[in-house]
Amino acid sequence: MLPLIKECKWCLPSPGYMKANCDGATKGNPGPAGISATFRDDKGEFRLVMWKKIGVNTNYLAEVLAILEALEVALEREWVNILIESDSSAAIKAFGTGKLPWWLTQRWENFKGKVVNCIFTTTWREANFSADLAANKATTMPSTQTYLFEGRPAWIFKWESPHLAYFRFVN
Repeated sequence: MLPLIKECKWCLPSPGYMKANCDGATKGNPGPAGISATFRDDKGEFRLVMWKKIGVNTNYLAEVLAILEALEVALEREWVNILIESDSSAAIKAFGTGKLPWWLTQRWENFKGKVVNCIFTTTWREANFSADLAANKATTMPSTQTYLFEGRPAWIFKWESPHLAYFRFVN
């Protein structure tokens, strides 16, 4: 029997959807933390990059907050068909089951009734590197202000492409 070869690829969202690749980062666990999301359309164009320092936090809470704040930014921009992708399967699972940290539950409930379509997916860290770069940048910011950049900031010098395999593994 031949081995099964799987590829890790970054995929475009379906037409009419906005894709938000989300990430949280900490320097220590807990430690100085940042969150980010890169929003790209169905052509792969960067529409918005969001990053924010969130003080001292854990990895898990940074991942959950990255998703929640990305959803809120999408709703503010009336992007009601949204694909959320994260490299944290635990954070994605929390949204799927509704078992978020208690103090974030109301924010999630407020969001759910206002969006048309929301799809959650996970990816490998190797295919989430633009969001990872932005989250790590956020950990070093001087304040907890949310930064929004229309398009792609120049410091994101490498980004995911739907035409590349980022790694292969044999099962």
